[in-house]
Amino acid sequence: DGKSGRAHCCVDGFVMGSCMFSTDEGKGQWRKAQGSQRLLERHPCGNNEEDDRHHRHPLGDDEASPVGTLRISRLTRALSEGTRLGKQNPQRQQCQEIGEGKVRILCLHGTATNAKIMAFSLRPIQARLRSTATLVSVDSNTRLDEKQISLWGDPRVLQMFGRELPYYLWYKHVRRESDGSIRQLPTKQWHQGTHVVGLEGSLRHLARIYQTEGPFHGIMGFSQGAAMASLLAALRPEWFRFVISIAGFVSPSTESVFAVERREEFPPLLQLSGREDDTVREEYARKLCDMFPRSEYISYDAGHRPPTAGQKDVIEAVARFIQENGAQAHA
Repeated sequence: DGKSGRAHCCVDGFVMGSCMFSTDEGKGQWRKAQGSQRLLERHPCGNNEEDDRHHRHPLGDDEASPVGTLRISRLTRALSEGTRLGKQNPQRQQCQEIGEGKVRILCLHGTATNAKIMAFSLRPIQARLRSTATLVSVDSNTRLDEKQISLWGDPRVLQMFGRELPYYLWYKHVRRESDGSIRQLPTKQWHQGTHVVGLEGSLRHLARIYQTEGPFHGIMGFSQGAAMASLLAALRPEWFRFVISIAGFVSPSTESVFAVERREEFPPLLQLSGREDDTVREEYARKLCDMFPRSEYISYDAGHRPPTAGQKDVIEAVARFIQENGAQAHA
């Protein structure tokens, strides 16, 4: 965007879902692979300062939501605000025309990564879907500082891609201790949180993206991005025909969102889960499936990561799921 240089469907001038990126081994330097399509010099959505201001203090405003008290009305109001901001954008039709004729899937990255890393990790899936689908990876609105990158970042990811890239998350899991102090929890302790911080700002951000870059046929996410994707689909089931969750979970504060009378309206969910995943264990992955009346669970030999090119049976299952649920365009 004009002030921060960040982009969503368009990062460094390229649509993340339809581009292929590679890295110089050991350096983490990005370069564009052949066949990438240059689309926009600047993202039409503007900057996210109005969202970022909500995240300056862990529990300093109405963004802090204790377990069991999260009000759906607050979340739907945030979505309405983001939708209104998106509709005000004069260039919103520009992104809607991208990928015409293909199934368009909005993709949300995990904690302490970004749209580039998400697109890179989804290369095996994108390669299989090249002729039928476009994966559009987007950045969150909450950028991490150096201390937060050390707390939430995966050392393997940081070693591969370097620390010079911007890293983001969708919301923070924090815990109020017995003495009243607030502790930001490491990634693997997310299920011990007593509050989530930043959720409403991220929903506002995604609603604006949907308006400026949508519509999308489906939504896909990894880890916290999958938790965010399933939450958005539950709040706005009319926006998506399907949800693909890779290592997704239900954050403690958001369970009430799924316990609504209109659950039958939720789109079908495909949950992919690594059998050796020690960040989102099977019990948490299956709990997300339980929230969706129409769900499918597939496990594969992996830790906390998306399927690789060698796991062709999993990738074929993803392609089948998309074909069954995303063939028709939005009305």
